[in-house]
Amino acid sequence: MTVHRQSSAISKLREIYSLLSRSEKTRLHLLLCLMLLLTLIEVVGVGSVFPLLQILSTPDRFAEGTVAAHFKTIGLTSTKEIALFLIAVFAIFLVLSNLLSVLVLSESTKFAWTNWRNVATRALEHYLRQSYEFFLSRNSTDLTKVVMQDSHFLGWGILLPLLQVTAKFLVIVALGLTLLAFDPFTTLLLLSFFVSAY
Repeated sequence: MTVHRQSSAISKLREIYSLLSRSEKTRLHLLLCLMLLLTLIEVVGVGSVFPLLQILSTPDRFAEGTVAAHFKTIGLTSTKEIALFLIAVFAIFLVLSNLLSVLVLSESTKFAWTNWRNVATRALEHYLRQSYEFFLSRNSTDLTKVVMQDSHFLGWGILLPLLQVTAKFLVIVALGLTLLAFDPFTTLLLLSFFVSAY
């Protein structure tokens, strides 16, 4: 039953993708690249927090570690200098992340709006090319529903939520893998707690 639902969902996504024009597909691919860039910035921002926390909690232990040795190669010798550098990196990537999040949301909304308009226009053009007999056997209300309501649902009820979920999913997976790389035990413990809670 689950496999059938998954195959049905994939076929629906393929059907939706086939409705897009070539320029819309290109814009969708660019939007996905923008989401991947946002994910990378989020990971770098979060990754800079871990050594910063280590400096603040155990500065002596950090100074003897391999991370501090890497910072010494770029001229940062004291833990204070490294901490200030990491704070600056975190602040920069936090600002970039917020700006890019706004851009992704804006572009996702524009994509959904443009797709709604284009699909509605193509559907209307398709009906206008039909013969007179075509309209005699069909209710104009049904045709209006297809042109306006169904295309609106495609843009705002399917595409926009799907893009938003994709952006969040990429960030969650990347952050989860980053946390696993830094502290697998604590990450798995928290994950098991949240899974058992739900």
